[in-house]
This record gives sequence, structure tokens and C-alpha cells, in this order.
Amino acid sequence: MSRTPLLVALLAACSFPPPPDIDPPNGPGVPDDAQNDAPADSAPIDAPPDAPDVPGTVLQVSPTGDDANDGLALPVKTLKHAIGLAAANPQLTKITLAAGRYSTATGETFPYTIPANLALVGPAGGGAILVGSKAEPGLSIGAATLQDIEFEDFTTAITATGTSIVRNVRIRTTSAPMVVESAAKLTLDNVDITGVLGGCTTGIVLNGAADLTASSLATRSLGTTLEAKDQSTINIRGASISGDRNCQSQAFNRAVISLKTNKSFVLSDGVIDGGVNGVLIETTSSDVTIVRSTIRNMKFSAINGGESIVRVTDSELSSNGDGGISAGRGNYSLTNVTMRNNGIWGIFFWGDPSPQRGTLTMRGCTISGPADGLSLWNFAVVDLGTSGSPGNNTFQATSGVALFMDSAIGPAVVVNAVGNTWRPVQGANASGRYSNVTVQTTADRLSGNNYAITAPWRLNL
Repeated sequence: MSRTPLLVALLAACSFPPPPDIDPPNGPGVPDDAQNDAPADSAPIDAPPDAPDVPGTVLQVSPTGDDANDGLALPVKTLKHAIGLAAANPQLTKITLAAGRYSTATGETFPYTIPANLALVGPAGGGAILVGSKAEPGLSIGAATLQDIEFEDFTTAITATGTSIVRNVRIRTTSAPMVVESAAKLTLDNVDITGVLGGCTTGIVLNGAADLTASSLATRSLGTTLEAKDQSTINIRGASISGDRNCQSQAFNRAVISLKTNKSFVLSDGVIDGGVNGVLIETTSSDVTIVRSTIRNMKFSAINGGESIVRVTDSELSSNGDGGISAGRGNYSLTNVTMRNNGIWGIFFWGDPSPQRGTLTMRGCTISGPADGLSLWNFAVVDLGTSGSPGNNTFQATSGVALFMDSAIGPAVVVNAVGNTWRPVQGANASGRYSNVTVQTTADRLSGNNYAITAPWRLNL
């Protein structure tokens, strides 16, 4: 019942040479290895949106402009020319784009590299659209800020290589919307990515030791919203993600969130609705935290993984084709988690005796619905409540069995499940409670029963 994830091929890192008419980044006549006034990896400009611009520091670009203009008093026509001016003049700190479409038809020749410490800003609310031909990348940013910009029809819209900020940005019809390269630190705020249904597009790819912090991230119609590799770290708050359940590419091992990193992933206050799997943990050392979030309507499981540390708190994993969690050999801790109306089980969890791997702790959780509640296999070490720390969980399978324990080989495996609420069957009282009951074996794997046990498991209720 375990579905072993397949490794996905690494996306090749993109290079973005400056357009042919742009002088070296240090200005005309300055050697390429000379130092800029600000280091390339310094923090991007992040002035308040309403801060007044300093005269002589802002270049204007407009589809109705002229590249013969200086960009200060009158706008230039192309972003290409504005980037060339900014690269040659470090005192220029911002390029503003007027509403319009910037494409080959208007003189653009993507891809471009945004100079360090430069902000590229469109009109508030959108309308400045960078348009590719589906055959080239868009922008590479090191220490830069992108704000109020839209992207269409690129291979990769944004490649981040340094410490950058992307705010109020929309990306559409792009095969690989964002790539964050090793050691880059990217902050996203109010970013919207739309794929094409059935295209199985990956929205954001993190390589090496990349660091991503995102708030108000919205994605839809992507096969994978985030693929985190290597030693990348991720913190996402306030995500609204609508996946693609019909993505058939590597069906069992496709996920909305694909974790191939041995570092940390945090999701808080988010919703993941639809997809093949919700969060797929493909390494043995990820540290995963999910707080106040909902993962629902997956084709298979909300969380699918193995030997990692996983904490889920104040969250819901419901209406998934297989179940809420399919995992094993890791350290899983669930607090105040609701799992209901899943197709086969609430949780399928397994362990390994040599060395001992696979621990599951649950407090204040609810598993209900037509499926089996909790299926335990192969030496999983499970704490559902003790006399000193009652579980306060609710297990109420209406068609399956609430707790199924099977396939242990060797000495007895003890599961403590004290202080929980069950259905009023199999010796539970009218309130669904047990008091100091130990069960070794029962053949009653019947729909609606509280437990079914095969030796040598032992259950303390």
C-alpha cells in the first residue's frame, strides 16, 4: 500500500546574458571584474510603496515612449533600453513600467538580467505585462525587487539568484514559472500563478540551499505548485492552492508540494484543494510543519511520506481518495487534526523494527467517515493516549473499522489508546469510552467496529 516516490529530473539552471545593446553591468569602459558600488548579493531595495522617489533615480518606460528619450523627463519605449541605462548608471534605483504589453512586437528581446539593487515596478493593480514567445526565459533577478508585474508565455518567467523580493506579481501560460537557484533568498508576497489544466506544470522549483518565504501565494491548475530540492528551506503562509487532479504524469508520485529537501518546510494558514497528492515527502530527513491548514480532495493522500519529522496541528485532511496520511518509518505528531470522509483510511502508518523507525503520536484528533480510521502495520510505535496523557481523540468509522492493527512479526507491539471516544460497540459504554481494557487479539474486522487486532499486537484502552 506504500507508493514509493520516483525522483523527478532536476531542472537545468538558466543563464541570462544581458541583451546585446547593454554595456557591461559596471558601465561603458569599466572592466567586467570591477566592483559595483553595491555588491551583487546585497539586499534588494524595499522602500515603502508610497515612499517618494528621489529625483533622477527613476527611469520611466511606456509603450508610447521613445528609446531616444532619457527615461527621466520622458519615458523610453523598451524595458531592454531601460535596463541598459540602469546597468550603466548605479544611481538609478527604479524602473517604472506603464500599463501595456512588452514583447518582441514592441522591441523587447528577452531574457534580461535585472541589475543589482534595482526595483522594477508596474502600475498598482497590474497592467504592465511582459510577454514572451513560449521559447525563452523572462527575467533573472539577483538583489532586486519586482512589483506589480505580469508575465505571459515564457519558459521560465523569473529566475532568482540572490536576495530578492517579488510582490503583487502574476504569472500565466508559462511552462516553469519560477526557479530559485542555490543560495538565493526569495520573498514572495501576493504572487499568483496559473497553469494549464492537464499541462502538469511545476510552479516553483528550489535548488541547492535556496530559501523561500511566501505569503498570500495563490496557484491553480498546476501539477506541482512547489518542488523543493537539496537543502532548500520553505516557509509559506496564507496559501490558496488549487491543484490538478487529472495530471497523469507520474500519477502516484506527483504532488502539489514535492519535498526532496533535507531541510525544513512550513505551511501555515493555507488551503490545498485538489491534486494527485497534497504533500509528498521524498527524503529521509525533511522537517515538516503544517499548522492551521486544510488539504482536501486529493486523488490519493493529503500527506504521503516516509522517514521524516512531521508535525500537523489544528488542521484538516479530508475528502481524499486514499486517505489523510499514508506514511511510515518517520516521526509523526498530530494535534487537533480532523480527518473525515477519506476514501480508504484516515491514516495508514507502518514501522520498521531494525532499527526501530516509525512513531505516531495523536492528541485531540478526529477520524470519522466511511473508511477505516487508523491502519497500523509492521512495528509502528503508536501513542494514542496514556493514563498520564489521555488522547482525547475521536475514532468513529461508520463503515470501516476505527483501528486496524496487522502484519507485525515477532514480539508483542503495544499500542496505548487511553482516554479516547469511540462508537458505543465492542465493549465501549454509551459514551464510547473504555476503562482499563487490554485486547490482544480479535477477529472482528467488521464495519463499524472500534478495533480489529491480529497477534502479536496488544491494545490498551
